[in-house]
Amino acid sequence: MKKTIKNYMIFTFFISGIALIIVLFILYKALSFFLIQQQIQKARLLAHTLVYTRDYLATLAPYVKLTNKNFHPFSITPAYTISKISTIIATKEHMYIKQTSDNYRNKNNKPTKEELKAIKFLQSNKADELYYVKKDLFYAYPLKIEKSCLKCHGSKKEIPPQLYKKLLKIYGNRAFNYKEGEIRGIIAILKELSQLNLKKHCTIIDFGSTKKTIIQKCPKNIRKNLVASHPMAGTEYSGPLAAIADLYENKVMVVCNIEESGEIQRKRAIEIFNKLKMKIKYMNADEHDRHAAFISHMPHIVSFSIANAVLKQEDKEHIVTLAAGGFRDMSRLAKSNPHMWGDIFKENKKNLLDSIKAFKNELKKAKAMIENEEWEKLKKWMEMGNELHKIM
Repeated sequence: MKKTIKNYMIFTFFISGIALIIVLFILYKALSFFLIQQQIQKARLLAHTLVYTRDYLATLAPYVKLTNKNFHPFSITPAYTISKISTIIATKEHMYIKQTSDNYRNKNNKPTKEELKAIKFLQSNKADELYYVKKDLFYAYPLKIEKSCLKCHGSKKEIPPQLYKKLLKIYGNRAFNYKEGEIRGIIAILKELSQLNLKKHCTIIDFGSTKKTIIQKCPKNIRKNLVASHPMAGTEYSGPLAAIADLYENKVMVVCNIEESGEIQRKRAIEIFNKLKMKIKYMNADEHDRHAAFISHMPHIVSFSIANAVLKQEDKEHIVTLAAGGFRDMSRLAKSNPHMWGDIFKENKKNLLDSIKAFKNELKKAKAMIENEEWEKLKKWMEMGNELHKIM
C-alpha cells in the first residue's frame, strides 16, 4: 500500500513538473511575443514619425536660406535632418537606424545585403512594411516619392536656385527629375528589367496612356523587347472589381514606333491583340500623344470642369433632382481616378494645353454667338458638331 502511494506521489510530482514546464514555456512564448510586438510597434511609430517629419521639412526647406555659416547648408533639408535625428535616437535608444536605397546617392547610405533584400521585397510586393526577428528585430519601412519630394528633386527649373546649386555640387544630376505616378512607374520598371539580362525573344508590352516619354526613357538594351501600345478602351472605374471580360473586343489598339521593336516581339504582340479581337493601328509616339490629348485627355479635363462648375453653383439636392441623361453623360468621366489622370495630364502637358486652347476657342465662339443673338449662326455651328458622330 505504502509503495503504491509512493509511486502515485512520484507520478503526480512528475506530471506536475511537466505541466509546470509547459505553463512556463507558454508564458515565456507569450511574453516574448508581447515584447516583440511592443518593439515592432515602437519601430513602426518611429518610422512613421521620421517620415512625417521629412514630409513637413520638404514643404519648408525650399524656402529657407541659412545665413549662419556654423550650420551645414543642408541642415534643414529632409534627408540630412532625418539622418541627424536618427543618429541621436540610435545613441539614446540603442537602436540602429538607416536611410538607404538601391539607388543611393550618399556612399554612407549604401545598403547591406540584408537591407538590399528588404528593398527588393518592398518593391516587388508593394508592401507597407517588413519585419522579422533573428538575433535582433529588423524593421523596414518604404519611403515613396511624394509630391513634396519634387520641390527639391523634381524638374531643375522649379527648384530654388540656391538649393539647386548645392544639390548639384554634392550629388550631381542624379538628384533631379524625380517624378511620381503611373508613367514614371512604367519607366522605373523598364529600368529594372534592363538589368535582368533578358533573353532576346522576351516580349514586354506596356499600356501607358502616353507613349513618347516611355519610349524615350526605355533603356537601349531592352528597346527591341518593348512593344509600346495603348488600348483605346476603358471605363471611368478602376481596380480589379472594375474588370470587364470583353473590354478589348472590337476596340482600337494603338501600337507606336513599331519599327523600333524586335521582329519576334512585333509578331507576338500582334498575335495577342488579334486574339483579343482588337483593331490595330500604327502611329509614331508624337502623333499618338497629340491625338490622345484631343480625343481622350481633354474630354476628361472638360468632364472634371463641368462637375466642379456645377458643384460650386448648385446644392446637392438640386443636382440629384434635376440631373438628367445629358449631364450624367458629360460628367461621367469625372468619376475617373484623379491620381492616375493627374499623372497622365502631367506627362502630356504640352499637347493637353493645346487641346484646351482649341476647346476654349470654340467656347468663346459659342459665347459670342449667344451674346450677339446670332441664332442661325449658332445653329450652323452645332450642325458642324453633328458631323463628328457621322464620322464615328
